[in-house]
Amino acid sequence: MNILLFDKSPIISEMILRNLMRIDPSLNIKAVSDMDAANESAKDIYYNLILLDMDNLNGKFPAFIDLLRKTNPDAVVFLLSSFPSETVFNKFLKSGADSCLDKTTDFEILLKKFEEFLLTDLRPAKLSSLQG
Repeated sequence: MNILLFDKSPIISEMILRNLMRIDPSLNIKAVSDMDAANESAKDIYYNLILLDMDNLNGKFPAFIDLLRKTNPDAVVFLLSSFPSETVFNKFLKSGADSCLDKTTDFEILLKKFEEFLLTDLRPAKLSSLQG
C-alpha cells in the first residue's frame, strides 16, 4: 500500500509515520515537506491513502485534487488541521477531501480511521479468512 504524507510539522509527521508502521510495517510511505512535492509525487506514483496538512496547503488544494482524481481516482484523502473549523472542513469535503480531522485533539480517532481503512480496504481476503 502506498501512502503520501505531507505535514509541515516534523513532530506530527514522525508521530503519524511511527503509528502507521505499527499498524502495518510493510506500508510504503512517502513523506514530503510541502504541497509542491506532494503535487509532484501524485503525478508519479499511485497512492491508496493521502494525508495532507490542511494548515499549509497554500491555496494548492484545488489543483492537487484535480490532478489526484485523474491519476489516483480511488485514493482516500485525509486533511489534517491544528485549527479545526466545521465551515472550513465542509468546504474541503465538498472540494474532494474524504475526511478532515483535528490532528491535535482527534489523533486517536485519526489512528483508528487509518487502521480501519488499512484492514478493511486492503485486507479483504485476510478478513474473510478470519471470519470463516
